Amino acid sequence: MAIRYSPVDDVVNSGALGQMDSPNFTFVYDFEKLSTGLEEDFRAWTERNWHYTVYISAIYVAMVFYGQHYMKNRPPFNLRPMLAAWSGILAIFSIMGAYRTLPELIHTWQNYSFHHTICHPNYFYGVTGFWSICFVLSKAYELGDTAFIVLRKQNLMFLHWYHHITVLMYVFQSYSEHTAPGRWFFAMNYTVHAFMYSYYALRAMQFRPPRWTSMCITSMQIVQMIIGCLVFAYVQWTKRAGLPCQVSDANALSGSIMYLSYFLLFANFFYHSYMKPSARRSTATTAAAAGSGGSGSNSSEQHTKQPDVAAVLKSVASMERHGFVAKKEK
Repeated sequence: MAIRYSPVDDVVNSGALGQMDSPNFTFVYDFEKLSTGLEEDFRAWTERNWHYTVYISAIYVAMVFYGQHYMKNRPPFNLRPMLAAWSGILAIFSIMGAYRTLPELIHTWQNYSFHHTICHPNYFYGVTGFWSICFVLSKAYELGDTAFIVLRKQNLMFLHWYHHITVLMYVFQSYSEHTAPGRWFFAMNYTVHAFMYSYYALRAMQFRPPRWTSMCITSMQIVQMIIGCLVFAYVQWTKRAGLPCQVSDANALSGSIMYLSYFLLFANFFYHSYMKPSARRSTATTAAAAGSGGSGSNSSEQHTKQPDVAAVLKSVASMERHGFVAKKEK
């Protein structure tokens, strides 16, 4: 498929790295052709408007904490059917995204080089161009994950909402520059979310996958963050070496900080959920942390709080002393 590069950076870097052929997809769906010729329009739109994601993120955080305050003295909503449908839609979407973006990443590495996978921007066009646009827009849609946590009165972790807002802002800004390492980030995130949202959908339908499945999903998220850090380490090296690579200095810095913070937060979550002695004794299962990155994504099924037996016994003894509970006859 012939590619018509539009932005100046795409032309310059494609010229420096050479023209690349996209993989020959066996079948191209009609809806995947909708973005053909519109790639530059969407890029220009994100360039003009990506800063609005900062305002959206601020409103989102305010609504999240207001929602928690509003629900404090109210009973939780069930919402299982809606949550199952919501997670099922995102699972199918992520499976399709992974199915269409992973082959392009593998094709580029096998037929060109590892450097091309990180530095050449051609995946913003054609089939993968469509799924790149969908990926960017989906990060706004995924903010809705948090509503289910708030309305069901589940524990909302910092990792969850931090992941959501930082991913939203980063992907919009990155698309505005056609940041080339996005090839890795899109494919990895689609893949991890395919497993994660499938897990959420099953949990919402009251299936109970074994505990190791949630451990595996969180492990996949941690591996994703490690790869993200390594990708940006390679970007920094290429810049120092003077090699052509379509990543701005500001994007490389913000992306490096973001992926490192995700790694630390997900690793901390994994330790406290699966490795800490109190976590191993718990009988509750936990899902992957936030997704991804929002985030993500995204929210986890939290450990069920166990009653403090000592506190209960102390309370009963106090009630006996005050005559609220009849003492057992000896």
